[in-house]
Amino acid sequence: EHLEPGDTLLFYSDGVTEARTAHGEDFGLERLGWFLERAAASELSAAEISRRLAHAVLDHHGGKLQDDATTMLVQWHPAQRDQAPHFRTWHAYASASPTGQVFVNSRSSAIRPAT
Repeated sequence: EHLEPGDTLLFYSDGVTEARTAHGEDFGLERLGWFLERAAASELSAAEISRRLAHAVLDHHGGKLQDDATTMLVQWHPAQRDQAPHFRTWHAYASASPTGQVFVNSRSSAIRPAT
């Protein structure tokens, strides 16, 4: 199977799937898959999916992370009339400071092939 224009990839750190509730329940691959299926069906933007996933992991973990939770969504955008094909990335990073304060940071960037 090959990637096609319009495809989206999700890269994530183990801090996403291993985020645990106070009772020891992992966020897990099944919950991640369920989240992504619902997000795809909702037709949310990739940036919003990335932001909501970071918050879902934080909420599952009770707002206190023991590890980082990093995600990166990459979408392949086909060539348009006046534009070369390119990849668009959305990064979401959630981390906890030594004082327990949680930070969520996200950003977007475009990657264009060299001509």
